[in-house]
Order: sequence, then C-alpha cells, then structure tokens
Amino acid sequence: MYYNMTYFFILGNNPTLSIAEILNRLNLKKEDVNYVSPQVMVIDFKADIDAKRVQEILGGTIKIGKIIKRVKLDQTELLINEISQLIFSQLRKIYFGFSFYNLTNDDLVAQYKSKYSKLQKEVALEIKNKLKKEGKSSRWVSSGDNLTLSSVIVEQNKLLDNGVEAVFLVTSENDALMGQTITCQDFKQYSWFDFGRPDRIIEKGMLPPKIAKIMINLATSAGLNKKSALLDPFCGAGTILSQAFLMGFRNIIGSDKNKGAVNGSKNNLKWLAEKINNNLKRIIVFSTDVRDLAKKIQQESIDAIITEPYLGPLNFKNNESEKMIKELSQLYLSAFRNFKKILKNNGCVVIVFPIFFTFSGKTKNTLHFLPILEELKKNWAVEEFFPAGRIDKNPIAKVTERGSIIYSREDQRVWREIFIFKKK
Repeated sequence: MYYNMTYFFILGNNPTLSIAEILNRLNLKKEDVNYVSPQVMVIDFKADIDAKRVQEILGGTIKIGKIIKRVKLDQTELLINEISQLIFSQLRKIYFGFSFYNLTNDDLVAQYKSKYSKLQKEVALEIKNKLKKEGKSSRWVSSGDNLTLSSVIVEQNKLLDNGVEAVFLVTSENDALMGQTITCQDFKQYSWFDFGRPDRIIEKGMLPPKIAKIMINLATSAGLNKKSALLDPFCGAGTILSQAFLMGFRNIIGSDKNKGAVNGSKNNLKWLAEKINNNLKRIIVFSTDVRDLAKKIQQESIDAIITEPYLGPLNFKNNESEKMIKELSQLYLSAFRNFKKILKNNGCVVIVFPIFFTFSGKTKNTLHFLPILEELKKNWAVEEFFPAGRIDKNPIAKVTERGSIIYSREDQRVWREIFIFKKK
C-alpha cells in the first residue's frame, strides 16, 4: 500500500448506508478499497481528492482524512516524533487531539482502552513540553474517557483550522495506520437547515437531511447528472427537494396530496434559495394524489424518483397494525403503477418502506414489513446496494434478505427500510 493518495472515511451511525453511498457516489471498485470496518473505510485513489468537496457531497461520512504511514503503538518515542512533525510543520497550529478507530471487526479500541488512554496522555504531555521549549502554548483536546473525538469537538476546538487531529486506525494491539483528519461533517449546516427552515412537519415524522442526501447519492447508479429530472412524489416539507437543490440539481419536481405540505415545501425552497443566493427557475412543486401522478407528469420523463411516502402513524395500537399495513400496501402499489409510467427505462426509484413493531407487554417482539415485494417484482427489479465489482462480500454491509438497508433508532416504533428499484 502506498499512502500518498490513500484516504480514510469515518462512517456514520449506519455503516452499511455509509459504505453504499461512498461506493456508488464515488464510483469505486473493490480494488480501490483497502480496508472496511464498522467504523472506517480506507480507500486508494488514483489522484489526490478534494476532501472538503467530497465531505460536502456525502451525507453518511463523519470525517475524511489522509493516511500518512503505518505505525507501532508500542514505540512511543517514534510516535511522538511522527505527531510532532505534523504539528511543528504547521507553525500556527498548536491545538491537537487524537482519535482511535477500529480497522477490523474486533473492537480493539475498547479491548485496549486503558493502554491507549495511557499512551495518548503520555504522547500529549511530551508534545506539550516540546512546544513549550519552542516558546509556544498549546492545548491537548480530549474527550474524557472516549478515545474518539466527535466532529463537534473537532470543529468547536478548531482542530482543522488551528490544529491537528491525528487518527489511529487500529489493526492489532500495537499496529495502526496513522492519518490526519482533513475535514469533518458540517453539523452546523445540517442543524441550520433542519431547524432554521420556516416549515417543519414534526407530527408526521421527518426524514433526516443526511438520509435524504444519502438517498440522492444512491440514485447515482442510474447515471444522474445535474440536469437529470428528480421527482419526490411525497415531498412533505421538501427535505429531499431541498437537499437535491443544495447538491446542485436544478430539474427538480415535488408533489404531495397535502396542500399544506406543498405550501411548506415552497416556503422552505424559497427560504433556501434566498440564503444561498440562487433561483428556483426549474423547480416545480404542486399538489396531487400519487394515484393521479401519471396524469400530471409526462410519460418516461423522470430520471430518478427519490421519496419517503407516508409511513403511517408514529404511534399505534397493536390491533391497528393489520389495517394500517393493508392501507399502506395499497398506497405503495398504486404509487409504483404510476412510477412505471413516468420513469425513464434506465431510471431508478430510491424509496423508504415502513417497518412496524408490535409489542407484547413492554417488549418489541414482532417485525411487520409491507407484504408487497413479490407483487412489485413482477415489474421491478430490486437493485443491489453492493453489486459485483464494488466490494468484496463482508459482514459490515448488513443488507436484508429482502435486498434493503434498515435505518432505525431503538426508541422508534416505525423503522425505515430503504430500497433501490429499477424497471424491468
């Protein structure tokens, strides 16, 4: 392995989605991927990348950095010298911190936590002493007992602008790849968009902006470009529409049965266009039932449909689940009948299905999926998130037997099941 163009990608809370997005959006082959773990991907590129731009493009990557060399964690003096070179080579950057991640499926960082905690303290104090002898004050940024610095800590302590975060990707007790973080996910921008926009429909559940961006990036398998026609037929408050607009797409269409949601989407898009000083010339948002969609949109005119339909109520009684699943199944089947008419032959549908839990006492004990997959497969192919040539089969990529990726939080009764479909 040569490290001059090797980068690490720190994965988000759902590593399967993060990996799928990286592979599809960056059009990588399995020979480009050096390592994959539940926390990190290490990737070889043929040329240097604009890490900050790549970070902006991706929704499921927490940090991107460059690999410097392989190091021995038990050789403290050499380690101090390597890290010191990073800091001293950047004269104004005297804030520094360390993060340890697993580069295997084994949780080595937890296994050797006390050892690594002691190591980073020893290295940090020695570096501070070196800087002091040079007449410079410094600050070691740590995260208490946590051996990983979050993107929030890195940003708030200005480690990327006025300092260094050295990252150790642990392969065994005393072996690691050492790298330096170049960029972090911009949590401020996501918070600004999510909470700053004028219209939010909280009571119906809201698609997180990061997931909206990931879904758009997953659609790049259909060969999308900035002129491609994107449609969200259940646009709600316009999260997918807005993320597509921020990503540079301009031929964007949104629709929703709920006129209030349509007005909310329009308000949010107008607010966003004013904030980024752009126009909405080719963005269309209108009200219609998805069952009538093919009457409103020209046949075979859409390149990609990216959407989260109505997923049902956020809270429900067990005895309501059967009726709810039946009604939603009919809604989805009707939607796909219309999708088939308006989607181009090489287009795709990236869509969220709901998964419901019913309880026995206080315990979640039964998962309920929409039972429509076999019916859909008569006219649609379920696309692989990891097609041959993208990545070697590994236990990190947790794709269901249905061909979906599940996105969830433990406190939710309704989980998201993400699919990619193409017309047969």
